[in-house]
Amino acid sequence: MFKLPRKVIDFLPKSLPTRKVPSHSRRFFYTIDEFPSNAALVPGVFTTFTLSKVTPVNSTSSIFRFALPPTHCLGLNVSSCIVAKLPDQLSGGTFIARPYTPISDEKTLGYFELLIKRYPNGPLSEYFHGLLPGEMVEFQGPFPKFSYKPNEFSKLGMIAGGTGITPMYQLLRKIFQNSEDKTQVSLIFANKREEDILLREEILFMCQEKSSQFKVHFAISENSLGEKTRIDKRTLEEYMPSPALGDARIFICGPPEMVAYIAGEETKISKEVGGLLKSLGYSGDSVYRL
Repeated sequence: MFKLPRKVIDFLPKSLPTRKVPSHSRRFFYTIDEFPSNAALVPGVFTTFTLSKVTPVNSTSSIFRFALPPTHCLGLNVSSCIVAKLPDQLSGGTFIARPYTPISDEKTLGYFELLIKRYPNGPLSEYFHGLLPGEMVEFQGPFPKFSYKPNEFSKLGMIAGGTGITPMYQLLRKIFQNSEDKTQVSLIFANKREEDILLREEILFMCQEKSSQFKVHFAISENSLGEKTRIDKRTLEEYMPSPALGDARIFICGPPEMVAYIAGEETKISKEVGGLLKSLGYSGDSVYRL
């Protein structure tokens, strides 16, 4: 998915080497004025960060905290992600990298956190879940996804599956931290079982604090009897903003099969929407894949 340079900058948490962000990298990620002067990331190159803490969330997912210098933030805007690279000695000479959206606030100093689920035969997720504090991982970024502006849209609909909640959580936090942002938000969060719901307490807290602005529906695909269900048109019609609204957007992120079922197959040459959303009248301009 990503064609990334293989250059690596070693990064020591106690100090940040003096470096100039290449002008070509600035152009792709931020304007010169926007790039944080205390950013730990160096756009366009890999930087090594040290794992400081692992906090299990459930049987398959954990939060991984990586150290930054005390006065430095990671260097992200909303919405953007970073990519992690599998070490060369483990990749068999094949370049393997995966995108991750931090769950820590983009302004947090001294560390950043990733919520990562362990997938069978997932090379990066298996690698992360085998790490111990003190070990290092190579990251690159930021990779922008969507440049959010407060009150740009009257309503936002979010559809997330599994760890696809992380970019939604990044955006939700940005919206609700700004008391001047009146954007109405609705979230459908799909999981196989109730115990699989990630960031549940944080999302419910947002619901309580912003009850007039935010509503959420937890869609569970397998109940205690083993019966399976899927997100259907009725659920989308109930929780997502109407396609008739010209200033509304739908964001979606999750397993490829879920995204394809709801929004259609993604192609490099077309932004047309498919799946259930197309049948309900949504256009490609109103649907964005995070």
